[in-house]
This record gives sequence, C-alpha cells and structure tokens, in this order.
Amino acid sequence: MKTIRIIATAMFAVLLGAGLFAQTHDHAQMATSKTETFQVSGNCEMCKVRIEKAAKVDGVNKAEWSLLVKRNP
Repeated sequence: MKTIRIIATAMFAVLLGAGLFAQTHDHAQMATSKTETFQVSGNCEMCKVRIEKAAKVDGVNKAEWSLLVKRNP
C-alpha cells in the first residue's frame, strides 16, 4: 500500500510540474499575424469550398473566398 501511495505521489508531482512548465510559454516570440490578399478564379460554392480547403496549409489560420467579389483580370 505504501508503494502505491509513493507512485501516485510521484505521478502527481510529474504531472503538476509538466502543467506548470507548459504555462511558462513565451508569447513574445510568436509570429505576428499578417494578411495577404490575392485573386483566385472560381464560379460557384463548390469552387469556394475547394479554394478555401486548398489554402489551409501550415501557417494559415483563415482563408476566405467570396463569390460576391468579382474582379476583372
């Protein structure tokens, strides 16, 4: 019974330490957000879904394509 108590205490200490260490992340080193706009051709809602899905790569938080915004090339 004493062994179980020691193991449980050790696991609690490790988990507590890991949780406290995770809280010390330095947010000052994080990259600032940047907005980029570029023209992509599309005609319908299915195009919208495919364009927004294709734009979701590492480093991209949000991608929007609007059917209402039409530009002449």
